[in-house]
Amino acid sequence: MENNHPILSRLEPRKLICLDAEFAQGYGPGAGLAMLELSISGADGKMIYSKRFKPTSFRRWRLNPHNISPADVARAPRFRDCIGEIRRIINEADYITGFALENDFRRLEEEGIVIPESKKVIELRDWFWSLYGRERGLDLVEGISNERVAQEFGVSVDESLVHTSAYDIHLSLESLGALLRHALPDPGDMMMERFYDITQSEFLKKKEDYDRERASGYCYIERRQDGYMMRTVRQSPGPERDVIACVAVADRKKAQIELSRMLTGRVISGGVMLRSVSDTKLQRFLAYRNEFDPATSAMQSKLMKLAAGFGGK
Repeated sequence: MENNHPILSRLEPRKLICLDAEFAQGYGPGAGLAMLELSISGADGKMIYSKRFKPTSFRRWRLNPHNISPADVARAPRFRDCIGEIRRIINEADYITGFALENDFRRLEEEGIVIPESKKVIELRDWFWSLYGRERGLDLVEGISNERVAQEFGVSVDESLVHTSAYDIHLSLESLGALLRHALPDPGDMMMERFYDITQSEFLKKKEDYDRERASGYCYIERRQDGYMMRTVRQSPGPERDVIACVAVADRKKAQIELSRMLTGRVISGGVMLRSVSDTKLQRFLAYRNEFDPATSAMQSKLMKLAAGFGGK
C-alpha cells in the first residue's frame, strides 16, 4: 500500500479491514437488491477476501454501474453459502473502513450478516469531510464520491476499474493513508484507538452543526387562485409570491409535520393545499416556533417518507 501511515502500520493487518460490495438491482417494481460482489482487504492493502456471487432472487439485473452480467456469475457461489467465512473475517477485525459503508452494511444485514455494534467504523466520506473537506467548503454528501476523495489527494484513478469492489477498496485505503498524513503528519507514538476516539468525537460535533444548519429554514403560506398553499423551504420566499404568513424555523421537517397536522389534521409531505385559512389558525401559524433536536431528526425523516408513501402530498 503506497500511502500507508504509521498509525495503520502499527495495527495487525486483519484488525482493520476495508470492505466494498457491489449489488445487483433487479428490473421492475419490488425487484430489490442482491449481493453480487464483495471484497475485503487488511490495513496493509493485501486482499483477504474477494468473490462474486450468483443472486438467488432474480436472473436478470441492471448492469450499471458495476457491469457484472449474469454470465459473469453463472457458476459463482450463492452468498448464503459463504456467510460463515465472511463473518469470521469481520468478527476478527476491530475497525472497518470504506466509502458509503451504510449501503454495504444494510445489504450485508439483509443477506444475513449483522455488523456488531462493537466494531469501530471509519467512514472515509465522514472523516474526509471532517478532517479536510469542511475547511475547503465541500459538502458532506453532495458531490463527494470515492473517486473524488482520491483525486483530492492526488491518487491516480482508473475510471475503467471504478465500481469493482477490489479497486474501490484500493482507492479507499490509499485515500485514508493520505488523509491521515494530512491530519497527523507527525503521529509520534499515537495509536489508532486514541486517534479514532478523537477524530470520531470531532466528526460528530461537526456533523451536528451541519445537520442543524441544513435543518433550518422557513414555513410560509401563500395565496393562490384555488386557495392557499403551505410550503417549507430552506430560503426565505421571494417577493414574487403572494405570502400571507411566514415564520423562520430551526427544523423544517419538524415544522412540516406539526404545521401540516395543525392546519389539516394529518401529516402531509410536501406542499399543503388549503381551501381556506381561519384567523385562529393563521395566528397559531405565526406564533409557531421549534428547536432542532438531533436525536429525533432521523425519526422525523422516516415519518415524512411514510407520509409521502401513504399519499400525504
